[in-house]
Amino acid sequence: LKQDDPDCVLPLLKRLLEEGCRPNQRASGAANHQHRTCLQLLCNAGATRCVHFLLNFHQATYGVSAVLGEGGRQSESRSEAMAVLQSVPCREHMDVNTVDGGGWTALHVAVAPNGANVGKNQIIVALLIAAGAVVTRKQSSGMSPVSLAAQCGDSKSLVTLVKAGAHIDARDASGNSVIKWALVASTAPPGPN
Repeated sequence: LKQDDPDCVLPLLKRLLEEGCRPNQRASGAANHQHRTCLQLLCNAGATRCVHFLLNFHQATYGVSAVLGEGGRQSESRSEAMAVLQSVPCREHMDVNTVDGGGWTALHVAVAPNGANVGKNQIIVALLIAAGAVVTRKQSSGMSPVSLAAQCGDSKSLVTLVKAGAHIDARDASGNSVIKWALVASTAPPGPN
């Protein structure tokens, strides 16, 4: 994916789904991706339009009542998802809470401090929550999405997670609190941008 335009793969994503690719197909080969799903890789890249499309495709496939639109109207992404859905031979369930080899869900990946779009994924976080992402699930080292958001100083995602029911008093496997991670992030030197 291109760093400056991670959504450039949207036409390819649509084509792959039309050809029957499974949305929960895991990527393999790259050790740092730990067999992540398409949704997790798109979250890591910050491909907001692709994530929006894939979640709408999933909801259109399974008749989920919540429409991921903007401002209460049906979104262009949902219309596109419905159009692609008409020609899809495989209707595999896509679980937004699928974990990779390290216990990470798409929500963990979206707020991860080492992601390509640190602090810029609050839209993806909101989309994942609307699609049913579990905001309290911890990955293998005990980090919850709210802890990861605090660790990278992503206050917008942190607030979104707390409003959705994330525990502000969550602790990781080492006993570190969300507050500690937020303080560490606030005193860290700025990264290269």
